[in-house]
Amino acid sequence: MDNTHGSVTMSSSTYLEDNSNYQYDLAVIYTAELLPWLKSFISLAEKHWSLRVFLFDRDNMPGGAIVEEWANNLQRSRRILLFATSSLDEWAEYATILAHSFSPSGKSVRLGIAKLEECKQIDCFKVFTVIDYTRMSGRDFFWQNVYAFCTDKRVTLVEDIPGFQHLKDEIVLDYDD
Repeated sequence: MDNTHGSVTMSSSTYLEDNSNYQYDLAVIYTAELLPWLKSFISLAEKHWSLRVFLFDRDNMPGGAIVEEWANNLQRSRRILLFATSSLDEWAEYATILAHSFSPSGKSVRLGIAKLEECKQIDCFKVFTVIDYTRMSGRDFFWQNVYAFCTDKRVTLVEDIPGFQHLKDEIVLDYDD
């Protein structure tokens, strides 16, 4: 099965590992300010896309060392998505550095960045997938690209994303100019 990401075509059998090796389908890296908004996104991903999502504030081991919890759970995740804002905190930055270390060349499809605002901390990362909401050209297909990154499935219309119609008012981005 071939997937097209922009001008790059990749074979799933070449780049994607067996999903059974992972405890989570998706790990989400975020800042605390996004947590209320992320709850709706996580609900959509888990209930309608049938993804097992790691959310640090919800799923980490109580009393565990933060560094170890991030390391262990990112390794247990098939995909890792950073929702980047201008106020990326040090733990989100650490988790992103750690995730990037899995493939420093940027050739892995495992780490993706959903850029909600300009964020200087992410400029140093080489990643295969950047979903850029900060550019007008990226806004029209933002949710379709997030869905494709998370599920390996393509849709043309936002209305075709499972469950999106039920939650569209809750996951509106407030980052419009």
